[in-house]
Amino acid sequence: MTQRWELRVFAFIIAVCEVNAYLAIRFYEGKKRMPTLLNFRRKYGWQLILNDDLVEETMEHYQMTLQGCHTLCRAPPHARIYCNLHWICNALQRYQQYACGYFGCNNQIRTYCACRPGVWLCGTYHFRHVLEEQEHGN
Repeated sequence: MTQRWELRVFAFIIAVCEVNAYLAIRFYEGKKRMPTLLNFRRKYGWQLILNDDLVEETMEHYQMTLQGCHTLCRAPPHARIYCNLHWICNALQRYQQYACGYFGCNNQIRTYCACRPGVWLCGTYHFRHVLEEQEHGN
């Protein structure tokens, strides 16, 4: 249980809404076809988590932020470093992976942003990179 009063109030309001929705559905549908309150709350919680509309809005926003120069690209096979506007492809492994270029991220990846080839970025930090670039007006 949380110690913050704001979260407790929010949880209480959500719980009241859940019970009211359950009682309204039970009133109109009848008691025969209704799940228990616990099962109703579980289904309702999963519907909130797996909300298709929310996922689509997030992906649309992400796609809108990706403008021509900020696309997440994969390095070519055997790529090691980017130098003088081309990839030096002398890595021993065909799909050599490198650590993400953001501090503290240890993801092993082969992707980079098109605006900065040679700087390895995972998908999470690529999104942050795009947002940072937009904040700075680039």
